[in-house]
Amino acid sequence: MKSISKIAGILFLGLTTSACSDNSKTTVAQFKETKAECTPSAIPNAFIVHWKDGTTTVIRGQTREDFERNVFEPNKKFIAFAEQDHSIALSPLSLSPSYS
Repeated sequence: MKSISKIAGILFLGLTTSACSDNSKTTVAQFKETKAECTPSAIPNAFIVHWKDGTTTVIRGQTREDFERNVFEPNKKFIAFAEQDHSIALSPLSLSPSYS
């Protein structure tokens, strides 16, 4: 039963994080504004860069403007997309086994 709760937790995490990102396929790097409904979970001065080579980097300590100027713009041709980092809170799932 632990595996069911782990799978449910992973699915929940995927669904909640996908709501705050726009993963539309594009060949031009994107860095969109954080959606209003996602602002409460946004971590200030923290950004996630998804590189075209498949790696991911978390950049902390820069304002949005500094991040755009110092990281995003100079590396645009190597970036798939960048986004604001968010905190995610998971509630404990209560899945009780059912026996027949």
